[in-house]
Amino acid sequence: MITFLIVSMKFINLLIKKMIKISTEKIYNSYIIETNNLESAILSIKNFARDLGFDRNLLNSDNHPDFRIINREGDNYKVDMIREKILDDILIAPYVSNFKIYVLCNCHKLNSDSKNTNQNILLKTLEDTPKNLIFFLIIDNLNKLLDTIKSRCIKIYDREVLYELDDLDDLILNDAIKLICDYRYKNYIDVLEFFEQYDKKIMDRLVYIYIQFLRDGIVYKETYANDLIKLKKYNDYIIEFSSNNRKEIIEYMLDGFIDLANNKNMNIDKSLIIADLLYNTIFKFKNKGD
Repeated sequence: MITFLIVSMKFINLLIKKMIKISTEKIYNSYIIETNNLESAILSIKNFARDLGFDRNLLNSDNHPDFRIINREGDNYKVDMIREKILDDILIAPYVSNFKIYVLCNCHKLNSDSKNTNQNILLKTLEDTPKNLIFFLIIDNLNKLLDTIKSRCIKIYDREVLYELDDLDDLILNDAIKLICDYRYKNYIDVLEFFEQYDKKIMDRLVYIYIQFLRDGIVYKETYANDLIKLKKYNDYIIEFSSNNRKEIIEYMLDGFIDLANNKNMNIDKSLIIADLLYNTIFKFKNKGD
């Protein structure tokens, strides 16, 4: 099963080093980076390449024969472009390195027709990727990609969602963190009543804190690296939560909170949605040994 990493861009280089140190098997073939900063993403990927032994000077000059940056200009992807720069090129073995890296920029431009022709071509490529090829797909919103593409990639979010904690009462935060850690043992009404006591501003903050908490949980589960945890104040809770829940469960909860954060409907009842999410998590995974 492909792992799922979510981390702020400034932690990517450290994270990759941890992954390489743990096991070379942690180098996967396909990554998606969701970001609004294309050049920052490319720089991080170059740092990744250097850790794999790519020559620094060739990378910095964009002249490395095994490091291909595609569509940096942001043009619409055409079938001929994909065929020439990817499909034909992947048949050639790496020239001077152990790997070839393809950085596909502005992947939202893959949506050039209603049949998703370009994305389906890319999907076939990802399905048959040799072990010595690594793809990075850079996009401003990963929901613009087919689910079948997303499911085959490690996802990296370059999104700073962490709110300042100082303007939230410690008691509120502590109780909220404890609640999500003990979600299996909370009944629906108790969860609903807990969140209903807070106004919209506090609820908005709690949703983003939960997103960061769950992101930290996934990163720790993959790396066992305390220094990658951003919510340092709740380090012990994050480690405990990560240890007690499968990655599949944490991902499911995270997707739910991200959807809630992105919902622009001012009239939604976030208390009800969170209660539903936690209850549905229990129901969805109760027959899977959790």
